[in-house]
Amino acid sequence: MFNSRIGKSYNPQNAAVKSPSNDLAVISQLAAEFADISRKNIQSWREALEAANNAETPRWSLLQDIYEYLRPDAHLGAMMDIRRGLTESTRYYIRDSKTNKEDPVKSKLLEQEWVFDVIGDMVDHAFYGYTVLQITDPILGKYDLLPRRNFIPQKDILLLEAGGENGIDVNDPALKGSIIVIKSRDKFGLLNDIVPDLIWKKNARQAWAMFSEKFGIPLVTATTITRDKKELDRIEAMLKALGKAAQAIFPTGTTIDIKDSAAKGDPYKVFLEQMTYCDAQISKRILGGTMVTDNGSSRSQGEVHERTMNDIIAGRDKKKAEFGFNRKIMFLLRDVFRFPFSETDEFVFDRSESLNLTEHWSIISKAIELGYEIDNDWLSSTFNFPITGKKEPAKTEPEPPKTPKASGRPEVVGSFFD
Repeated sequence: MFNSRIGKSYNPQNAAVKSPSNDLAVISQLAAEFADISRKNIQSWREALEAANNAETPRWSLLQDIYEYLRPDAHLGAMMDIRRGLTESTRYYIRDSKTNKEDPVKSKLLEQEWVFDVIGDMVDHAFYGYTVLQITDPILGKYDLLPRRNFIPQKDILLLEAGGENGIDVNDPALKGSIIVIKSRDKFGLLNDIVPDLIWKKNARQAWAMFSEKFGIPLVTATTITRDKKELDRIEAMLKALGKAAQAIFPTGTTIDIKDSAAKGDPYKVFLEQMTYCDAQISKRILGGTMVTDNGSSRSQGEVHERTMNDIIAGRDKKKAEFGFNRKIMFLLRDVFRFPFSETDEFVFDRSESLNLTEHWSIISKAIELGYEIDNDWLSSTFNFPITGKKEPAKTEPEPPKTPKASGRPEVVGSFFD
């Protein structure tokens, strides 16, 4: 059983109101350890799942070490960056939950680098199953991403050593709510579903590298009738030089045979197609489709995949980040670090649709035609062109009355029947 305890540094009476980071930071209490990044296989993965699912003493370090071992993959890294970037790049602000109106002054308080980084770490919970971080000093922009391999999500315990028995209850009141835990709906995270594909892809790449090393350069042999030691040495030297000069003079009775085995067995089909298949599975699990980054058969299908990514995946990540920020971080900023936030203030992402300048200008032009007055300063800053004033219409002189031609007849005014 775990022994959850709080160290001496967590005495709430010693915590400073303005900057309690010295008393609250738990990262200094954890033992310095390194993840096991030795080669992993399917059996290692199964043993890690059993350890994480242990009813009495679950251990997640083995599974998180497998994730770290498989994480250095270019395709997987790109998928994770895209999904994280969809949320990180979205504008956020503070609004009143009752009126739904933005407060620009309060929003400005969170336009800081550490908030941007925290949002990205929050999104990562979907990949690893959970994210554990501690806000130590938002005034100076300090927070710690606590090691996932030390955390036990079933018990909300952060172990001081990944394999030890002593730990810290992250919900302890002495921590003043400074530890934020974001858990995924998928217990083991998205990476767990593609662990086999990542292992098979890594094995295929290693096998292809070995194949290239053995058969990439064709084997060149020589058959000769001479038994003279000097001639044999000269033939051997010329065989070695063939790789550089591709020409040589051999004694009579010598034949050269080039054994090109690189194309035998169709290595592209054996290795490349396996890696391509694994990449497709990675894309489907992380982004919900394959045509956002890979070549597709049509533009319309690619747009469908992109809408699926934006509407379902990005929307889910943003909502989860909002819940975590409002439930824990807003409370911490308001009640511990004395940020001027009220209880009705909430953190939200901007979900208004963005228009390109052409579409935007079309709407504005139509509004001007209908007689609506548009602020010149806003027009100038939005469309990036200077406005010095409104051009007045040119004044036209009234036409002089026409003089009737002299015909000797009286001028007829009006109709005959008037």
